[in-house]
Amino acid sequence: MGKDYEIIKPFLPNYIDSVLCLKAAFEAQDPSTKRLLVKSTILHCSFAVEALANNLIQFLDFSTGFGNSIDKLDPIAKLEMFSFLMKKGGFDRGQYQIQVFSSLIKIRNDYVHPKTKQKNRVFSTKPSEHPIDIYVVGEEQNNRNKGVIDISVESSQWVYEDALKCLSAFTRAIDVLLLDVLELEENSLMCTFLNKLFVDGMRGPSIPNDHVWLEWLMTNTKIEPKFYSHHIKKKINRINTRLVD
Repeated sequence: MGKDYEIIKPFLPNYIDSVLCLKAAFEAQDPSTKRLLVKSTILHCSFAVEALANNLIQFLDFSTGFGNSIDKLDPIAKLEMFSFLMKKGGFDRGQYQIQVFSSLIKIRNDYVHPKTKQKNRVFSTKPSEHPIDIYVVGEEQNNRNKGVIDISVESSQWVYEDALKCLSAFTRAIDVLLLDVLELEENSLMCTFLNKLFVDGMRGPSIPNDHVWLEWLMTNTKIEPKFYSHHIKKKINRINTRLVD
């Protein structure tokens, strides 16, 4: 590694991408484009669950060997390990935030894993005709994500309201985990989720100044990521004020 470098933290970029995809879906006029953006919003929420777990583990700064072993854990196990090491105890897997994270992980798994659809055989009214095989997904109640986030397992059925539902639940779950359960304060949140720069022997966080995503989210959806707006952004504002002064 050279003299100057940057440590990249993946959680915030994935979370912000989910917001920007939702914004683009909201504004899109073409139905095909809107569907793609809705899908991207939901999947970025799922990606962000794993990024969140990885960022928290990265914050603990384990040795390379131990870190590689921990990296093999699933995201929920990583979050629980972090909680134990922060002396907050283990998780009840029935807690709201854990159910949301698990649902998003399942949505991602259902998206990338092969599916088997029920095959029904339909006969014509004429006995001499050959039956026709058609494939159907099954009854609607059997075609839902079995979790706290109730959307179809079929990504082709996702609509804007599903993306909004995922991002809203995910944001609330993040706030519950980080602020209520782990009780992280603004300095820890800054250190955990902002990229870290090492330049000319000095180090510090890479301070973002573009908050269009946050303004749109809070204005147009009434979703507020308090871990960011009440903590990280307030810290950024104080840093910027000191720099100006």
